[in-house]
Amino acid sequence: FFQAEDGIRDTSVTGVQTCALPICSLALAGPSGAGTPTDPDPMTGAPAAGTCYDLTAAQAGAFSAEKDPVDCTKNHRMWVVGAVEAPADVDVSTENSKLNAFSLEACRPLVADAIGGDVHLQLLSNYNFIFFSPDQADLDAGAHWISCELAMYNGGELIRSTIAKPPRLTSPLHRSVARCVNRRGYYVPCSQRHVAKAVYAKVIRQNYTESRLRRAGRTYCPRHVRGSTYGFASHYMPVLKAHTFGLVCLHPQTN
Repeated sequence: FFQAEDGIRDTSVTGVQTCALPICSLALAGPSGAGTPTDPDPMTGAPAAGTCYDLTAAQAGAFSAEKDPVDCTKNHRMWVVGAVEAPADVDVSTENSKLNAFSLEACRPLVADAIGGDVHLQLLSNYNFIFFSPDQADLDAGAHWISCELAMYNGGELIRSTIAKPPRLTSPLHRSVARCVNRRGYYVPCSQRHVAKAVYAKVIRQNYTESRLRRAGRTYCPRHVRGSTYGFASHYMPVLKAHTFGLVCLHPQTN
């Protein structure tokens, strides 16, 4: 049938959609002008929860946000659900697997608070997880954080809206937040034209590889998809823990 995948930024993971990758001390003069050093603020430049970004899909794949946050009542494509200070041993200045693992762990409760739903609803939804690290100017000022964002895809682009908060997940999923796939193999909300719908999700407790995805898909999807034709994909959300990936089974369906 077909196979699609998406994921967080990681050089070991490729797919049709990815999300979609040394701290200097800053001495500030004190009120007396005596030049008393002050500790840098590790949250310097971090976006506030409840703000949004108006970024393209390409910009969403960058290591740092290329624009400032915007008011969520204005046009935007991404919700900021929070920002978290990273441990000292996690390098936030460059792409690395430890940073990716920390982002999943740190963003898990923030995403759960923002959209609700259990692991299966989150994996079946059209939400995609993105995280950003500080840009160079913020790093130079002592920043040491990651921010947690949610967005939805419509084909190869992020959906733009003026909805102030990400819609919460309830069962059954509304078509506007349910995950479907179009003819080109891109994720779309099921309210848009599509050829398949995500109908079953399972957490696979192994590190992701393409062969493990294929094996899991062929093992579980025939049991949960009506008919002999099915598809499958991998999906990453903060609900997943380290050394796991999400299997999503796709049922052929047109609208």
